Amino acid sequence: MADRISPAEKARRARSVDDAIHSARLEGGEIPTEAQKDMQEYVEGRITVEEGLERVRQRTKLRIQKRRSTVA
Repeated sequence: MADRISPAEKARRARSVDDAIHSARLEGGEIPTEAQKDMQEYVEGRITVEEGLERVRQRTKLRIQKRRSTVA
């Protein structure tokens, strides 16, 4: 769990997240709803970058396992 953050840090995080989303969209990508929710929690200081990345890893791992089980 992230510590309480200042308004300046929250604004910095919001700009960083907006830039990342914009960059992905310029490349033709789309950010999944779950990831957008994680990003918002990061901006608000409820989770750290590491916690957000771990959530992505877990979701990706589950999707891969599901695909493998349907192919086998």
